[in-house]
Amino acid sequence: MIISANNKTAGKYSPIPVGNGDLSLMIDYTGSNDATPPVYSLHRAGVRQQKTNTLLFPFGRITQKFCGNDSEITAWQQSINTANGLIQCRAEYKNGIAVESEVFCHLKRNIIAFRKNIRNSTGSCSFRFECGNAPRMNFAPVENGLDYFFDGIAEYRGAIRFYSDAPFRTAYGNGIFSLITERHEFTLFLCIDDDPGSLSFDELLADSAKLWEEYHAESFIDVPDPEIMKTYEISKYHLRINQTRWSMPVGLFNTHFGGRYFAFDEFFCAHALASCGHFGMLKKIVEFRFSCLPWARYRANGYYHDARPGARWEWETLENFEEGSLCGHWQDHIFHMAHIALETWYYCRYSGDSAWLREKGVKIIEACAEFYMDQAVINLPDGRKIITKCTDLERFGAGRENAYLTTCSVMATLKVAAECFAELGLRPERAQKYLETAEALRESLPGNEQLYFAIPANDQKSVAVLGGIYPYDNVMGLEDEKQLRSIFDFMENDAVFGSMYPGVEAKLCRWYAGWESIVLSRLGKTQMALECLTSRAEKTGVFGQIYELISGDRPWFATGEGIFIQAVNELLMPNSDAANAGAADALWKRYSFKLRSRSGETVTR
Repeated sequence: MIISANNKTAGKYSPIPVGNGDLSLMIDYTGSNDATPPVYSLHRAGVRQQKTNTLLFPFGRITQKFCGNDSEITAWQQSINTANGLIQCRAEYKNGIAVESEVFCHLKRNIIAFRKNIRNSTGSCSFRFECGNAPRMNFAPVENGLDYFFDGIAEYRGAIRFYSDAPFRTAYGNGIFSLITERHEFTLFLCIDDDPGSLSFDELLADSAKLWEEYHAESFIDVPDPEIMKTYEISKYHLRINQTRWSMPVGLFNTHFGGRYFAFDEFFCAHALASCGHFGMLKKIVEFRFSCLPWARYRANGYYHDARPGARWEWETLENFEEGSLCGHWQDHIFHMAHIALETWYYCRYSGDSAWLREKGVKIIEACAEFYMDQAVINLPDGRKIITKCTDLERFGAGRENAYLTTCSVMATLKVAAECFAELGLRPERAQKYLETAEALRESLPGNEQLYFAIPANDQKSVAVLGGIYPYDNVMGLEDEKQLRSIFDFMENDAVFGSMYPGVEAKLCRWYAGWESIVLSRLGKTQMALECLTSRAEKTGVFGQIYELISGDRPWFATGEGIFIQAVNELLMPNSDAANAGAADALWKRYSFKLRSRSGETVTR
């Protein structure tokens, strides 16, 4: 799909990311970073300013100069082809110069390719790499680029090189490496520890396009709603270029928490990957979580880790498995262990990889369940069981006891663990204990005769009351009347409480709307589910990109993209159940899809 915008229809504009899971760079309508905030520098996954608690190194940004381009831009247009990742731009200047650009990043190689046509200009053109200026970051100019290295981090060193089909002379000063040519039409490759060899722009594009074709062949949807299609396709585009060799951050930018790995957010992307059948990408996520397991056991138990099997993963995991977040009450979340257990279970269910479940998956799921049993479930003197004080949704603050969302997360984990044990023929007595504990927790959920409360104090409405259906795997069932009343009670007030954080403007954010849509699809409320995706939430950006919140903060937010993809998939096939594959018949006369069911079937329609 080709998605376009221009200066007349810009609305909520954000530059378009190009990347491949290792590199990430934003390209604006000038075909460079001329109109892009410096914070959207070139980044590499895992290359951090320090080993812990820090941001990614900003390698630098691409700017351009040509005779007369100090003139203001009077018109522009930009498009992205989600089929092959090609960005096309045209910027027109007041003095009559027009710059046409084509840009893409090879999906497997660290090459960002630029093709430029500068019209109505005389004199030389300068293509410039403005080096990043993070502490301990160093650049040394060479004939066709720069060597980079970082004081005290030996593995962070390499080469930035430029290759072109036009003759360039180079200059370096004030942290800017310039390539100057008299040609107004040229191709140029920015390479990080790579080189194009003899391949041309078109040959590299064709090679990368084959990888994109393989990705898109794994699933598709086609519905007669252009806005849904635009956001769905752009979300799939960004998820593909956002996956690093470790896992899926919320974005590979410093604006997006430095590309660290939230297990909570990662799950929403993982679930979408599962229902789309992108199992190679999904397996990378669960393998990363398995590799964290020894550290997570130590995090939970210290020097008791040999005797106590539970594990606690970090809230914002770094590549070395340590905590990456700044100190705060968010570090007291515990429901992200449920997300790790569920994404592991979904990988094995949707893909049918029973061997991986037996070898690795069961160890992750059991570790999550045992952490909850050992450190989260409180046995009260009156015989009730509740979940200990922790941080639930951040807008509630710290130290919330018996919180609804966290309790549902524990219940779902224990039920999945029991089901996993039963499938593998393991520990039937422990599985039964898990189920009994889950039921006891359900009986103690906060609420009154009519509604469940997000927290016992019931001091505000919350999306948390949707958690018993999604994301926590229908753990409350679909027929609990109090659960249903609680869901619709929140939805009546979601314009006031529909943001993740306190103090944010009172509107429903896009990813909460996707959350609602999934729940409604599972409840058979198909028309209402569609309305959540089309009319109830704040609109997306001009390319269909999703923002974290409402005010325009953090565009290209993978959590919201994952939920949106899953919401559309469940609109077509609720609960990823093949028996529900005709659910959208009530909405559209003509539609088609290829998706994966949770029982491991490829379902087409």
